[in-house]
Amino acid sequence: MIYQLIIRLLLTFYHLALRITIKIKKGCKKKSGERYDILITGTFYSGNWLHPHLQPLAISKKVSRVRMVATSPVPEMSSVYPVYPPDILIYLIGAVPARLLTFIWYALKDRPDVIGGFHLLLNGLLAIFLARLIGSHSLYFCGGGPREVIGGGIYTENRIFRRLYKPNQSIEKQLIKSIKHCNIIVVMGSGAATFFKENGVNQKSIHIIPGGFSSKIYFPSTDTPIFDLITVGRISSVKRIDTLIESVSLLKYYFPNIKTLIVGDGPLKKSLQDLTISMGLRDNVTFVGHQDNVAHWLRQAKIFVMTSDSEGVSQAMIQAMLCGLPPVVSDVGDLRDLVIHESNGYLIKNRLAINFSDRIRHLLINEDIRIELSKAAYYTALQHSTTQTASNWDFIL
Repeated sequence: MIYQLIIRLLLTFYHLALRITIKIKKGCKKKSGERYDILITGTFYSGNWLHPHLQPLAISKKVSRVRMVATSPVPEMSSVYPVYPPDILIYLIGAVPARLLTFIWYALKDRPDVIGGFHLLLNGLLAIFLARLIGSHSLYFCGGGPREVIGGGIYTENRIFRRLYKPNQSIEKQLIKSIKHCNIIVVMGSGAATFFKENGVNQKSIHIIPGGFSSKIYFPSTDTPIFDLITVGRISSVKRIDTLIESVSLLKYYFPNIKTLIVGDGPLKKSLQDLTISMGLRDNVTFVGHQDNVAHWLRQAKIFVMTSDSEGVSQAMIQAMLCGLPPVVSDVGDLRDLVIHESNGYLIKNRLAINFSDRIRHLLINEDIRIELSKAAYYTALQHSTTQTASNWDFIL
């Protein structure tokens, strides 16, 4: 209870500081024909996740450069420049504080035109404040959807807010109030956009951009696939990889040599490997861990499967569709923004293993239907190419 009160007080002081900065700096700095200098920070588990967000932004006609303040290696991208905190600073105060201090230093020193953060806690909050302070535009990438604010952030991976004893509606309202001060809010799908609109966030500030993917990297293969199924993502509880493994067990009755590929790492990897062995699927399920070249693995499979309990518009699913894989995925979150049931894939409402296995079996038996859905999936995903997404940024900025 005391901890929640402290968080509420801190957010109250935050909003008071925002009001003061608004009085000092009215409105945002305008550019006339010049291109934007953008400074962003955030935590990310994989360069494969970061690239689709930053590269289209950086090659927009309205952007001169994007600097990314990070402690993890930033993948090489055109017009994207990594900024890393000094090693001594990381040693003295820790990685996250060092990153945030470096972000503040560059924002105040260089006064970029746009200041942004991936995820609201705490990167987005800091970006909104700094932008107000120096009169720049603020940019918030809402990668986690409404979960970033629901219950006061208790469902996020942020170490401060996930320690709340229970969901707190007052803190949730304070976080939404913070978002209302942001100039550009990027969400991954229509569900998050609707949530923020219904909670009073300016509709003109909200933009759906799940990412942009290079057609030179993600494209269909002409080779015969080695694997029948593939899933890509962080191996955590929300992904429900156990449901996929159970589906493979059911499918093995019809396809004794069925091959499934699981790409990614996470806290449940070891326990799921043990589950695979205990179910007699050692030869049917392969864990390859984290992979930088995801496209290489996607092109070796026939069908993309996602059994998650919660998703936005999945980057992995878009990548798979660009590689010509029809998706068989949970009907959750914003996945239906791209997947049209029985036209370019399948949406599974009741997320039981038998329902996934039935649809997968249908595609494995009917090659002509799988090929038809494969082509439809590819053309649907083209709307999220790097060049198309860059054009979207031209319009937004």
